Amino acid sequence: MGAKIVIAVDVGSAAETNLYNYGDSLSGFWVLLKKLNPFAEPIKVLNMEEIQSRLAYVSCVQQLQSVKNAGYCQYVRPPIEEFKTLDFYRYDEIRDLGYKHGVKQFGELVKTNEDLKNVIDAEKLRSLKRRYWRREPSKLSMYDRGRASSFTNLAAQ
Repeated sequence: MGAKIVIAVDVGSAAETNLYNYGDSLSGFWVLLKKLNPFAEPIKVLNMEEIQSRLAYVSCVQQLQSVKNAGYCQYVRPPIEEFKTLDFYRYDEIRDLGYKHGVKQFGELVKTNEDLKNVIDAEKLRSLKRRYWRREPSKLSMYDRGRASSFTNLAAQ
């Protein structure tokens, strides 16, 4: 006995891809010359923290792909690329964006997924839409955060 449906919401930051390809080795003198030359193309070299972070990310990508491709999993990624990890001052904007995206995605999931249709009948869905569309955005943060919830820690294995 377990969950028939898992809705996985990915709010992780996207991997940065605008790095400079400096080959198999890197000369400190070459980097210094590139920095001092105002006409040179700027380079982005990862520091040790970024390298460790990338290694941890790479180790869980395969498991993430298997979860995404599983029949029981509905993978959702909100459009949060413009936000940084420490953008706490933009909380209201992020919350509203996530809520609107969630309403749209959930409606599409219910239409296309038979298991979700069986769990939520049409009348329940209509009443949920009516209730939540009438709410003011400032009241969205008032939901019960004390409910038990779970997540899959992809980096744990």
